[in-house]
Amino acid sequence: NNHDFSDMKNYLTEDCDWVTPVGMWWKNRKEVIYGHDALHKAFLKNTTMTKVSATTRFISADVAFVHMIDHVPAYTISKTQTVPESDYFNSMIFVKKEGKWLISAGQITAIDAAAQEMNPVKMMPKE
Repeated sequence: NNHDFSDMKNYLTEDCDWVTPVGMWWKNRKEVIYGHDALHKAFLKNTTMTKVSATTRFISADVAFVHMIDHVPAYTISKTQTVPESDYFNSMIFVKKEGKWLISAGQITAIDAAAQEMNPVKMMPKE
């Protein structure tokens, strides 16, 4: 929440990639750092994300898949466009290299509250 990504190189793999909620695809550490920094210096500079929950599933001893839900207040992109308050899934793959956990991939997806009500899994028969 400090919007400072100067240390991001310390927790990303060189070949990491990241997909934003609007489909921007950053394809290496340099792009991921630049993209985060640019957006957080612009319209995300006053936002404060709040972690709602996080779960970790270990794929192997050195690979973990993390789902985190963050709450983000409304923010303004331009004079005519405001993004409403929402929760976001932040999915990340971590790999352990030289005893240190690093992010290898990430994707953020806005959670559509109305769509959640239509989720067919909610109507799945119980066994």
